[in-house]
Amino acid sequence: MACMTVHRLRSSLMWGWLAVGFGAIVAAAQIATGGFSQALVGLGLGLAIAGLGWALFLRPAVILRADAVEVRNVVRIGSISWGRIAHVDLKWTLELVGDDGARVGSFAVPRSSAPRRRRTEEPAVTPSTSDQIASEIRQRAEAARAGDMPAAGRQAPSISRTTDLTGVAIVLASAAAAVLAFVA
Repeated sequence: MACMTVHRLRSSLMWGWLAVGFGAIVAAAQIATGGFSQALVGLGLGLAIAGLGWALFLRPAVILRADAVEVRNVVRIGSISWGRIAHVDLKWTLELVGDDGARVGSFAVPRSSAPRRRRTEEPAVTPSTSDQIASEIRQRAEAARAGDMPAAGRQAPSISRTTDLTGVAIVLASAAAAVLAFVA
């Protein structure tokens, strides 16, 4: 089984879980004080806060796979194979540039010196910074380019982009819960 490394900020995990916990507390407090019959406002706001916390802070990640880098943002996923990465930029946020000039930025790895949470399949995990993540991507991309991909493989766009349906569903459900809270 190929090793996969998931990078995201520790602070994002903290804020995400705080939002989920706060949303649960809001919903539980409303149910406890008003009962189920009058809990729509608290449930709606609680679900909206928890859902947006999850979508904005817990889901975005940079995933290093054996064959490609996957950049998972709030509602979009960009994937670029190692051999097609021409440049790694870290001015404001991690940005990968393909050999055809296409770019994909990461919501999960902004420029910072703060430690990152790094989850791998191995038990020993060390925090890394955005500089270390960018350096690791540069090294793996250079190693893949050394293998030299045939020209036929370069005809397709370097970055494949897809809509993250789970992220879209979470954002829409959170917005619907917030609207339900105020309409009800």
